[in-house]
Amino acid sequence: MVKIWTGKAGGPATLLLRALTADPPPDDTAGWNDVVEVSLSAPSGAVRAMALMADPPADLGPLTVAGPGSYRLRVHVRGRDAVPDESVSAPVEDYLLVAWPAPHEPERILRQTDAHGAEVRRVEAAVPSPPTPPPPRADSLREQRRRALRQLG
Repeated sequence: MVKIWTGKAGGPATLLLRALTADPPPDDTAGWNDVVEVSLSAPSGAVRAMALMADPPADLGPLTVAGPGSYRLRVHVRGRDAVPDESVSAPVEDYLLVAWPAPHEPERILRQTDAHGAEVRRVEAAVPSPPTPPPPRADSLREQRRRALRQLG
């Protein structure tokens, strides 16, 4: 799951999607406040854009058109600083999501100029990640197999 925080408290925003089967051309960040690339995994191949606590819009297809696998997602944002924490009746924020199959890579910030995005990244960075369990050791797997066989017999 990828979270994209809006600057407004409620109301509509403009969202455009580009689901590709190959690498996109180099990005032109002009006209956007923030442009960030992240990796995501699509084990079922059915990743869709949706708002929190809302059904996905019926007219927006999946971002993962190449099926299951690893993808890169480029998120373009503008307008989040226009009316921070206010509700709007007309869109003041624009989002463009571009997805394509690609191996996992670290997050890449291509452009960062909006205050809201900087604050969200600062807060998210301060939240500790849950510990990743170590991979099972081969001798541990053998022992688990032995115990399972004992229980069967």
